[in-house]
Amino acid sequence: MGLAQKNAGSKGRTAYSFKLILCQERRNTGVNTRVKEYGLTPNRDPGNPMNTIVVLLATLLSVPCIAQTGSRGTIFVFRRHYAALTKPSVYIDGVRVARMQSASFFSIKVGAGIHRLGHNLDFHSNRSVNSEEEATDIDVPTNGIVCIEMTFADARGFLKHARFTPVPPSIAKDHLQELHPLDAKWIFDKRVSIDAPNLMR
Repeated sequence: MGLAQKNAGSKGRTAYSFKLILCQERRNTGVNTRVKEYGLTPNRDPGNPMNTIVVLLATLLSVPCIAQTGSRGTIFVFRRHYAALTKPSVYIDGVRVARMQSASFFSIKVGAGIHRLGHNLDFHSNRSVNSEEEATDIDVPTNGIVCIEMTFADARGFLKHARFTPVPPSIAKDHLQELHPLDAKWIFDKRVSIDAPNLMR
């Protein structure tokens, strides 16, 4: 997109010219081809549809990028041995990705930014009635890793309330030797990996 040129027209009208030069490089022939030059020249006439196009272009150019296209990070989830009969499902942004066995771990690649973790809580793997209150929001950095431990609080009888607890990678690394990769039958999302992650970042 070229610079806008301000041109003074007759009767005080002001025109803005936007020039877009598209360049196509044909590497197989070594020819650098310039394709057409397009100009948008709106005026102050409110009925001119070109004005709307220019406003939209200017708006898009002024909006900053929130995250780089294709930027990714990793969420590492683990649980130590406890309440072996309970296998809560793990949800990321509302999508069920896995069920957590006792003493297991998995990791999942996601886009960098804020993600919401949720789970079901009771012995029979029913969804929590207070899922919004018990959800955990995490900020995943580009090329970084966020470690989450699933812990439990006793409620009554066999009912165990699961919780997501963020921990430093060094703590997760200390527990890794006590854990095993999550069984494939408990994985429900193709993004899930059972390879041990690099926790030395």
